[in-house]
Amino acid sequence: MTPEIAAEAMRTYTQETNRLNRQRRSSSESTRPSLPKPRKPIAEIVLVIEQRGWHRALSDRLTELEAKQDSLTAH
Repeated sequence: MTPEIAAEAMRTYTQETNRLNRQRRSSSESTRPSLPKPRKPIAEIVLVIEQRGWHRALSDRLTELEAKQDSLTAH
């Protein structure tokens, strides 16, 4: 392998690595603002259940919010 070919391979590798990093950061930044959203309603529902008792509607909503939070965290 000539030095010129090696240098071109390194430039190409660096460019692709930078592109992938930008794409990853962009994706995580667009998801990150959504993360806190389910936390507050989850905490409020838990508080209501603790203070006033269990209700099926609260439990169903809590399950929905927890699934959304798990999905956002996984991304």
